[in-house]
Amino acid sequence: MEKIGLLLKQRREELGLSIEEVSHRTRLTIKYIKAIEEGDISYFKDDLSYLRFFLRSYCETIDLDFCELKDLLNESINDYTASFSIDMMERHQAIEKNIRKRSNAITNEKKHADKEKKHRRWSIDLSLVSFIGIGVIVLAGILFTAIFIVKSGMLSSSDTPEVPSVETIENEHQENNSVNEDPQQVAESTQPAEEEKKEEAAFAVEKVSDREYRLKNVKEDEEVQFEIHFGSSSAFRVLVDGVQLSEPVSKIYPYNQSLTVKQTLKKGMRISLAFGFMQNNRVQVNGIEVEIDPAYKKLAGSVVLDFVVEGD
Repeated sequence: MEKIGLLLKQRREELGLSIEEVSHRTRLTIKYIKAIEEGDISYFKDDLSYLRFFLRSYCETIDLDFCELKDLLNESINDYTASFSIDMMERHQAIEKNIRKRSNAITNEKKHADKEKKHRRWSIDLSLVSFIGIGVIVLAGILFTAIFIVKSGMLSSSDTPEVPSVETIENEHQENNSVNEDPQQVAESTQPAEEEKKEEAAFAVEKVSDREYRLKNVKEDEEVQFEIHFGSSSAFRVLVDGVQLSEPVSKIYPYNQSLTVKQTLKKGMRISLAFGFMQNNRVQVNGIEVEIDPAYKKLAGSVVLDFVVEGD
């Protein structure tokens, strides 16, 4: 890559062009041009597939045949990617492990809360049973005392009003209840209770970090639709679990164009949207506007947005 950068720099200086003039003609940032001339391929680690577009545009501006540099570029990219592919794989594995760990923690917290709620309900039920039992014992004691007084002759039948029997009290109590009871309440109490229907949680896009999002409440094999609105001309590609898709085609999309990408989801899937020039671009998922970090939304450079499907 250093040899390519040296050739481009020498040709630019021969034509008497400044870096700023090349930036204006190619629409590449000054930082991109300096990185190319310095042979700093690590600067394009998130945009290696677009580096060919950048070099082709540079070569056209300074009247240099890009085909003469293609083999050198491929060799440089292969050498560089071989050095960090293992690190990238380990990083993705660590991210997936953290997601699973967080999901398990949420599940354990929910189980603990359900257990506490069941324990409180059981305690309340025991207290109610105890209160009813005490009331029954007190009522039985009062009735037993009244019957004992009548049988022992302590009250005269002529001077004292007749003490109602237990059967009479129970019959009167039942009649009063039947009169005072609301017919509507009786009807409602005889009807079987309907089971409550649980509403399914709606699809959502949750921001996890500055460039990572989680797709929540997703069914297995559900299809979602990504809408990309280009606020500036930009190279663009889509990767699923690190593998680049053939559709949509990886190319430079012009300003003010919109692109629709449909994808069938699997639990734990990672969908990466790679922009070569991020400034003013917008993304929607199933009609939901994705909250892009302000620093990246105005960035005149490359950004990769990752969308991870919720699940183990």
